Amino acid sequence: MLYGANGVTDSNPEVAASSTFKRTITSGGGFSRSFAQADYQQNAVSYFLTKNPPGHNSSQFNINGRAYPDVSANGAWINAFSNNKKVPEFDTNASTPIICVHHHFDQ
Repeated sequence: MLYGANGVTDSNPEVAASSTFKRTITSGGGFSRSFAQADYQQNAVSYFLTKNPPGHNSSQFNINGRAYPDVSANGAWINAFSNNKKVPEFDTNASTPIICVHHHFDQ
């Protein structure tokens, strides 16, 4: 059961990333089927879909759902330091800082 910040519950939650497909980690962006699009996203989503038609009709995705980007970074075998020892990281603790630095310098 998924409990959202706005109190919405969903017994069949969305999956934004999965490692069940051939032992690789998949990710994907798109439109939520559980959560409504935020007001602040509406202009950007409309502009994006006008400039980048999806190639399929809106019956195949929730055009009014909350938009979430497909952003990824390799979070495997990233060297980190703990107690002055180098240790490998394998998850969002490793990939999130990479995305943040990339976004910062891309501005």
